[in-house]
Amino acid sequence: MLQRFRQDLKNDLIAGLLVVIPLATTIWLTITIATWVVNLLTQIPKQLNPFDGL
Repeated sequence: MLQRFRQDLKNDLIAGLLVVIPLATTIWLTITIATWVVNLLTQIPKQLNPFDGL
């Protein structure tokens, strides 16, 4: 019974990691790219920036 519990716990942990790791990576990558784009666009002078005032 204890062996079965350990095996189930191990399988659930692996399944959880297989879901959480790609999800966390996607969220981190999205935030990183969005931050990079915002920083890039804020360096454009106001006269040339079509996104100013949005």
